Amino acid sequence: MDLMKIGDLAKQTGLSIRTLHDDDEIRLLSSSHRTEAGHRLYDSRDIMRLQQILSLR
Repeated sequence: MDLMKIGDLAKQTGLSIRTLHDDDEIRLLSSSHRTEAGHRLYDSRDIMRLQQILSLR
């Protein structure tokens, strides 16, 4: 399973890291994994969910 860091996801989608943090805060899109330091990591299911959210915005 490949995991993507939030910065890489932001670059891939054109969204800001702040937007991804906000979406996590309101539980619209939560990362499935976290590092020991608490950094968000996204898997393929999270990315598919984000694509759905973007298509509905």
